[in-house]
Amino acid sequence: MSSQPVPFDWQQVDQTLVSPMLSELALEFGKLNHDDFQQIHYQNMGNGNAVTVPSERLRMQLLRSDELAARTYAMYLEVWRCQQQSLSPAFLRAICQHPIRMLISARINSVTYELAEEQSRTNRHNTEWMKAAIEEFKRSMDRLYGKWHGAAEIDAKTVEHMLAATPGNPDVDGVATAHR
Repeated sequence: MSSQPVPFDWQQVDQTLVSPMLSELALEFGKLNHDDFQQIHYQNMGNGNAVTVPSERLRMQLLRSDELAARTYAMYLEVWRCQQQSLSPAFLRAICQHPIRMLISARINSVTYELAEEQSRTNRHNTEWMKAAIEEFKRSMDRLYGKWHGAAEIDAKTVEHMLAATPGNPDVDGVATAHR
């Protein structure tokens, strides 16, 4: 690995390696989401509060999205290392700006569409409550993106300082995994 990071372009990430890893991750989380959905319904059988299930599903989706973001971040770090590349501040920031941002956006769209479709089929939930719950979910997901943006920025700044102090420092590659 070189002592100075080369200028970074997102196109340098090997998509032929990323793609199957993302597919595997998507399958894993699809099963987890299905299992969570079943568990929530099972635990709330006979519950007279009509908003408990959708509320719990939204909460579960937020938690799973955070977990998926963490796994995605780690996966891109692994791919970068497999490509024999040194971590750079630009790369760490790009993980958040590209796949994490896309993940959050996709999860928001998927979850809100799923709930809207269920609402139109069943008309089970109060429409005003549903609108408010979905808006809060979107805000929570925006905060989740902010959390990951902040974490990536901390990692990037740490790498910047380490490289400024000691160019070629081998400890740089361990920065992004130290607090995850």
